[in-house]
Amino acid sequence: KEALLSLYYGNDHEEKGVTELGDKSESYKKETAMVGDRMFDIKGARDMGVTAVGVDYGYAAKGELKKAGADHIAKDVPQLYEILSGKKKEKIKKTVVKDTEKKVNPLKKRITEPPKSSFLRAVYVLTPFALYYLSMMATMTICINMYDRYIASGKAINEHIFGVRGAYLSGYIQGLSMLMGGVVLILMYHSTDFLPIKIKDKSKLKITALTIPVGITGAIGLNLLIGYICSWIPALSKYVEAGKYNNDIPLIVGIFCYILIAPPVEELIFRYLIFGRSEKFLGTGLAMFAQALFFGLYHGNPLQGIYAFVMGYVIVYAYKKSGSIIAAFLLHMSANAAVYLSPLLSESIQKVITGPIFCVLFLTIAAAGVILMGKISKKES
Repeated sequence: KEALLSLYYGNDHEEKGVTELGDKSESYKKETAMVGDRMFDIKGARDMGVTAVGVDYGYAAKGELKKAGADHIAKDVPQLYEILSGKKKEKIKKTVVKDTEKKVNPLKKRITEPPKSSFLRAVYVLTPFALYYLSMMATMTICINMYDRYIASGKAINEHIFGVRGAYLSGYIQGLSMLMGGVVLILMYHSTDFLPIKIKDKSKLKITALTIPVGITGAIGLNLLIGYICSWIPALSKYVEAGKYNNDIPLIVGIFCYILIAPPVEELIFRYLIFGRSEKFLGTGLAMFAQALFFGLYHGNPLQGIYAFVMGYVIVYAYKKSGSIIAAFLLHMSANAAVYLSPLLSESIQKVITGPIFCVLFLTIAAAGVILMGKISKKES
């Protein structure tokens, strides 16, 4: 008997499939199956009145699919094929397993399949950060040792360490170390963790464009708000100076480090890898909170931590709505540029824009931009 199948898969098509299914008759639903690897998929299938088929080779914890009420549970692709088609297992092995064995690299399969235990999941999520940190420190150590040898050879003098040239060198070493850490992450994970770069359509492009004004106004508004909080709570004032950028570094080096290098590299760590991996286990909402919290802790300083937590949440929201890491890059770079370059403005301008009215205005514009991102995304959906 021949069967005509309508197949929907991935986040972009789930809503369309469910909407069309809602218009079908009960007899049609009885012949429909929803395949998923989490309890949410099984619940969705049962709510819609269709057959719930769970796959045990995905992200589900042990016993999760059975507890959720799956009608069938497939341990592998051949068994899933058997459940959906009704063919005997012997035939399935000939038609499916043979092709699968040709295409799947067993080593790569072990690497890309996320672990199921809580401890190994934590290791899976945090390993990229550890790898980045080790790569960055290794690069920094090599550069410093090379510089020390250069001085020992008599080709440089000690005043370079403390003078303008030393500040240039210190900044470039810092930027180069971060850049090398980012390169290592891309080389290690581009084949196992999908990096969404392409901006798919005009609505996504609009969301991406909004990241620049949101980044600028949000960063300035938050910094002003934190400044007012410190004036109300004197005990926090000691963290203000510690949280400022290193002004000893020349402007061109600061732009290189804090605007061009640090934002993209940190987005690769926190949004692309840490958020991308934790979302598989925690769900989108909790993963957004977790990565923002870790992003705040990463900055060390309590005031910087509060700022980074809020900005981390806004950045991952833009990343999720745009579907491209470019949006995260632009928002983060815009925010850093606004904070780092604003002291270059004249004192008269700074005096005006640092008032409470402008603080509220900046935060309002940033909030309006974030809300507009959500509306554009919802309208497109």
